[in-house]
Amino acid sequence: MALTIPTSAQVIVPGKVALIKGWIPEDFATRYAIAIVDETFNRWVGQLKFGKRGRFFDKGHTMSRFGDPGVTYSFKGKPKPMYPMTETLSLLQKGVAHTLLGWEPNCCVINSYAPDSSLYPHRDGQYIPQLGANPVIVAVSFGATRTFSLHPWDHAKGKRNINGVINLKLGHGDMVVMHGTCDTDFQHSIPEEPEVVGQRISLTFRKHIEV
Repeated sequence: MALTIPTSAQVIVPGKVALIKGWIPEDFATRYAIAIVDETFNRWVGQLKFGKRGRFFDKGHTMSRFGDPGVTYSFKGKPKPMYPMTETLSLLQKGVAHTLLGWEPNCCVINSYAPDSSLYPHRDGQYIPQLGANPVIVAVSFGATRTFSLHPWDHAKGKRNINGVINLKLGHGDMVVMHGTCDTDFQHSIPEEPEVVGQRISLTFRKHIEV
């Protein structure tokens, strides 16, 4: 079954991107954020970044991956560690499935960003074969409000279109749903925002069809 976007969602790009502000009320979002850190922090690993210094580990951007039994994860052909879903991740996993009737995720990737950390424009399905074609990716945000950028992809030229970039402000408890051909027609990124106070934690729920 295809997912169902709630009528309360704000449609950003018809058939591709929807935003649910305050999907989790603030007080509950804070409780969940504390529990997520308690349960998963020891799995967070700094990510490689390319800059003027060359390639280095960005300790301000950490990542970890969690999934249902048997679910695997590879990136650019390299297997990546996958840990069992924790109690809180499982609870949120069920909440996502309840909200998006007909779609049930089996994988959750946690990203944490310091204000001066970023994530380059990319398409998840390009390097993660388990996602299959036109994957659904649901991001739930906790902590500091950060900009989430969607970059239109010019299929004719095979590169990003610098015009028409969509910038969303994702805050504590917000949900953004990328579906349809979003992962094909857009790249997404998190720009640096050194003026921001505090850390952002992003949970991206996906369904791996090749486990």
